Amino acid sequence: MEQTLYQTHLNSYITTLRTDIDFLTKIDLPQFETLEIICSKIDEEYTDWIKYLLEKNIDKDCSVLYYISMNENIDPQAILAKATKAKKRAKKLALPKVNKERTSNILYVGKTNSNFPSRFVYHLGLNESKTYALHLKYWATEYSFTLHFAKICFEKNIMKYLEQMETVLHDALQPLLGRSGH
Repeated sequence: MEQTLYQTHLNSYITTLRTDIDFLTKIDLPQFETLEIICSKIDEEYTDWIKYLLEKNIDKDCSVLYYISMNENIDPQAILAKATKAKKRAKKLALPKVNKERTSNILYVGKTNSNFPSRFVYHLGLNESKTYALHLKYWATEYSFTLHFAKICFEKNIMKYLEQMETVLHDALQPLLGRSGH
């Protein structure tokens, strides 16, 4: 009896995976737009300007897949050291996992189901917060990064694919900070 129940659930799970794979192979790849982020300028006015630029391009109800790349002249090991130090020092900030063994020029990969401009404000770090984010103002002020963002406007009943897309992007880009599949 248990074996039959197990086999039934396994077959159902495999069927779901096949449907998911079929869907993901047929969708168009997201088109990423970019925005330069200069961390030394992060203050209330600069944050409002970045938020305004993002709101101009992204509907609040639209999901977004994004990643942040470093300029070529930034040493990944220096970033890892600064992020590790900030994570130990900043008890009031929820900073992402530091992936110590990586040498990528990608800082972070993320997604949000709605209101990306507000979510990105947390990454800038104008205010201390217990929300997991980069909080760049607190540890990366001498750097500039490029935000790459793509609007993902699936129907609500297939939004589960956004997390799968984020996992694929995370695994491909190997970012220095953050974890896959969250």
